[in-house]
Amino acid sequence: MASDRRSAPVESRKTTPEIESAIMPGYMSGFGNSFETEALPGALPIGRNSPQKVNYGLYAEQLADEQSFYDGDPVGRIGYLRWQLWRAARLVVDTGLHAQNWSRQRAIEYMIATTGDAPGVVITEVDRYIVWPGQACGYEIGRREIVRLREEARNELGPDFDLRGFHDAVLLSGDTPLSVLEQIVRDWIPEQRRLAERERRRR
Repeated sequence: MASDRRSAPVESRKTTPEIESAIMPGYMSGFGNSFETEALPGALPIGRNSPQKVNYGLYAEQLADEQSFYDGDPVGRIGYLRWQLWRAARLVVDTGLHAQNWSRQRAIEYMIATTGDAPGVVITEVDRYIVWPGQACGYEIGRREIVRLREEARNELGPDFDLRGFHDAVLLSGDTPLSVLEQIVRDWIPEQRRLAERERRRR
């Protein structure tokens, strides 16, 4: 069932150009690379709930804020933070429903009280979390893992760390499990170090 966000107030549904431009490259790159990476088993691109498709999109939202997209745009940053509030609230709901014996009504009331969204929007979302256990938590775990791996690579490489190269390593690996992604990034670190060293020798 698709979310009917038309029933929500306009200000709660509006996203800024920065958010749109941050999210869509992450999602679309993740989906596209899943189908184009020939080395992956054929079944992997079919899966829906995966870190590379969705969690890179969530990571890209954070990246926009880190890259100072909202400097001089307090309204835009409020919009970003409002969506972070939504993400946090759905983690509570996902966990409450499937680990804390929350009722559907309790989850609905919590989401409305926390996010301020219209009941029609919240009901649709809560029903999705009921039938898809762990979805919200899984997405957040994936986002955090990408950040963790990025900082591990940054600490290992120091001035040789290249953010664009890291993103290529993550995206061009296709739709892989997080354990495989971790190994891909750790293999990329020495490759990036050698690449940086060759570049220094050319200068």
